[in-house]
Amino acid sequence: MDIGAGAKEARPVRLPRASPIDIEFSGVSISVEGPGGLCSRSQNGKKLLLKNLNGRFQSGELTAIMGPSGAGKTTLLNVLTGFSTKGMSGCVRALGRVKSAHGSPLRKQSCYIMQDDRLMGHLTARESLELSAKLRLPRSVTAKERQLVIDDILETLGLAVSASVKCCSLSGGQKKRLSVALELVNNPPVIFLDEPTTGLDSSSSVQCMVLFKQLARGGRTVVMTLHQPSASLYMMLDHVYLLGKGGCCIYQGAPQMTVPYLATFGLLCPLYHSPADYMLEVATEDQGEYTKKMSDAVIADLGMNAGESKWRKAIGNIPDHPLPAARKASAVGKIWSGCQEEEQQIVLLPSEDDLRPVSELGKFRILLGRALWQIHCEWAVTQVRAVFHLMVGVLLGMLFSGASTDGGRTISNLGFLLVSLVYLSYTSMMPAVLRFPSELPVIQKELFNNWYSLISYYTAYLTAGTPVQMVHCLLFCSVAYFGSGQPNEPFRFFMYVLICELVMLRAEGLGLVLGTLVNPVNGTFLGALLTAVDLVFAGYIVLVSDMLQFFQWSSHLSYLRQGFEGVVVSVYGFSRETLGCPEEKNMISEGQGTYCHFRYPSKILETFHIKDDNYWLVDVPVLCMWVIFLRITLFFTLRWRMKS
Repeated sequence: MDIGAGAKEARPVRLPRASPIDIEFSGVSISVEGPGGLCSRSQNGKKLLLKNLNGRFQSGELTAIMGPSGAGKTTLLNVLTGFSTKGMSGCVRALGRVKSAHGSPLRKQSCYIMQDDRLMGHLTARESLELSAKLRLPRSVTAKERQLVIDDILETLGLAVSASVKCCSLSGGQKKRLSVALELVNNPPVIFLDEPTTGLDSSSSVQCMVLFKQLARGGRTVVMTLHQPSASLYMMLDHVYLLGKGGCCIYQGAPQMTVPYLATFGLLCPLYHSPADYMLEVATEDQGEYTKKMSDAVIADLGMNAGESKWRKAIGNIPDHPLPAARKASAVGKIWSGCQEEEQQIVLLPSEDDLRPVSELGKFRILLGRALWQIHCEWAVTQVRAVFHLMVGVLLGMLFSGASTDGGRTISNLGFLLVSLVYLSYTSMMPAVLRFPSELPVIQKELFNNWYSLISYYTAYLTAGTPVQMVHCLLFCSVAYFGSGQPNEPFRFFMYVLICELVMLRAEGLGLVLGTLVNPVNGTFLGALLTAVDLVFAGYIVLVSDMLQFFQWSSHLSYLRQGFEGVVVSVYGFSRETLGCPEEKNMISEGQGTYCHFRYPSKILETFHIKDDNYWLVDVPVLCMWVIFLRITLFFTLRWRMKS
């Protein structure tokens, strides 16, 4: 963040309209299987992670959920956001106008910025913001207004100087501020953050806290989890919600009231000791077992004050923000002082009558552009894969050169056809297994924060990626087919390529499904194992007629059987002329040479129990059904993974 720029005159930020929303919850509990905790009680073998939590987080305030490790900070945040509600009881309400002119629920008016910065590494900071703005700003916003929003946010968050830097090269503080910037585009009234200062140095932490304070001063409800902030960061907060062991709330109120509150229990914070550190020592029961007593006091306090804690506002002569003098004199201190003195200026764009969101078709086009740009950024990888396909095609062409026209080498040529299918299967399946695990966290964040729908992302991903895979397959098939001397007939080449493309798409589909269901290690193992099983039932290593009746029926489930039948028919079917054999191999007199049985293509098809009609009636339709089935399965497994 450009500290010097922060001291300049505040620049107005142009954002859409947003109505203030308060978050209120009561009786919130979370139970899981396991033994009970300190202030939780094991009931029917279940442990309460959160126990009877009540509270209210107001708009215009910076609220921090604090507590020791394992107290349930992130669990409570997940409940409030709706990210995870399994085993939950209680009620979470939004107070205020929680619906827009088009009936959008609260979840569509809030955002959740997770602890790990989930960003597309191949995009720059400006490109990421442009994508967010195109997807989330109303369709009535012009391109010029959209650029004004992007420029203002970059300037306000101190990202202008790093706007052209790719996300993977940003520092920790810059990534955190960019994560906030991406969600700030549509001015959400509620912002949730999970430990935003974790992993940052003190300077970056202060800069981020100043930013969050400014966002709260703009009328938003900003709720975050903090583990152990410094004294200066602690005093920047407006409201503290402290959890003790067992998921009980032991304090909720202003940070300035921490010391007086603890004094009511006989806990005196030592002079020059950070109230935040001392509060956590109390929460971990290093100062004694006060968790149950303080939890009961919080509940009683809320009951006597109509749900409002008497410690919420600083009273008396307690200083509002005892920032150290050295810090006040610094540039960060000047920014903080300016933040306290005046609210952030916001120009609202446009009126509520123009707040129609971008259509799903429009989002599809935007996501398609992102997917194509990602392929462009990974062009080196795409070129390497194309080169390897060409090299392997040349190698196979040289190894099996002339095998197609030599009746004495028919078995070798059939091996070439099967090797081609197996090569395409493995080279398309293995990258697919590793593809989704790397992108799932980003997709999950964007889907949860309502950037787009899953169907828009899914169709854009397939539309952009499938043609590239098909071009790679075509390159391999062209070199391998003609290099090995297969029949130079256009219709046979087309039939061969069609089967190879379908086999490749089927294998890629299985890899994508495995990538969404299991981790990459298990996915690659299962993919290789299933392909090996399909290879055994392809009908080349073991003839279908030699299998047991049960396995003959089971072989129909092998996509390599349909693929092998298809490529054999494309090369030897449809009344192909008799193959040639070397003259010496036809000399059976005087014990010289051998009988060239496979010089007749009809004998090849008869031996392997293959019919010409199977190509269009069985092989192509079955492979097409496999491709469609796996693409549909991928959508549902991806949706399940997003929800889990």
